[in-house]
Amino acid sequence: MSGYWASFARTGRPQAANEPDWPAFGFKGSYMAFTEAPHRLENLMPGMYELNEQVVCRRRAGRDIAWNWNIGIISPKIPPQTAQCER
Repeated sequence: MSGYWASFARTGRPQAANEPDWPAFGFKGSYMAFTEAPHRLENLMPGMYELNEQVVCRRRAGRDIAWNWNIGIISPKIPPQTAQCER
């Protein structure tokens, strides 16, 4: 782990000698797991952020409220579904 962090601090890219490349998160939800040895996995907590992504997409599409207003019970009403936000 320290090799990855040192490389990230030095170059902005986490790499460690003789260890797998740290994947970009991207659309697959790739991440690095550190158990007995580092290894690449995908889909950490599948479905965990789908609701949030849907809400942000609909707020951005609506353009009449800030997309980042997620403040619990006082947050603005979610705009209606749009074609661009369907999954």
